[in-house]
Amino acid sequence: MNTQPEMVGKLANEGAGVPSHSSADASRGPRVRRACRGEPDVGLRGPRRSGGSLGFTLIELMVVVVVIGILVAVAMPNFSNMQRRANEGSVKSNMHTVQMAVEDFGLLNDGNYPVTGLTALPDGRILSQVCPTGNFPKNPYNGLPSAVRFNANPSSGVRGELALNPATTGHYLIKGNGSDGDTLALTLTSGE
Repeated sequence: MNTQPEMVGKLANEGAGVPSHSSADASRGPRVRRACRGEPDVGLRGPRRSGGSLGFTLIELMVVVVVIGILVAVAMPNFSNMQRRANEGSVKSNMHTVQMAVEDFGLLNDGNYPVTGLTALPDGRILSQVCPTGNFPKNPYNGLPSAVRFNANPSSGVRGELALNPATTGHYLIKGNGSDGDTLALTLTSGE
């Protein structure tokens, strides 16, 4: 009894112009099945173009390039500013490392700080050898050990250079150059 309404419905659909769904249609793939049902041929990227190509149009590619260009234009200034701040943070860290080495030098030398880069401890070590790495910390701008001047300010325009000015046996003041080659506002002094 249930088979009769299905047959009537199938015959009614065929008479109305609606294609039937047989097992032969199922084996022919999704595009054939959609075509048999009267649906448009839609691929992964949207409707098929009349030429049968599934690629992107020139306009679509140009829009993507413009969007990427805008993102780069927004991100680059932020990246440059963050890199500048990170390098200046490294210079400040280097200043602190040199300060700790100068304080250690003073402790090992009866409270006397070095007045030149060649002032030696009783065991023969100089200030750069008292630093934790056995040399002055790396300059973030050139990757070499930082240049440290005594009794002079850092050279104008030399990024990352450090200086002890004044450097006396009882007092010192550490300065450093930033990204522009100008002396940073931070100074470190003896006993701090």
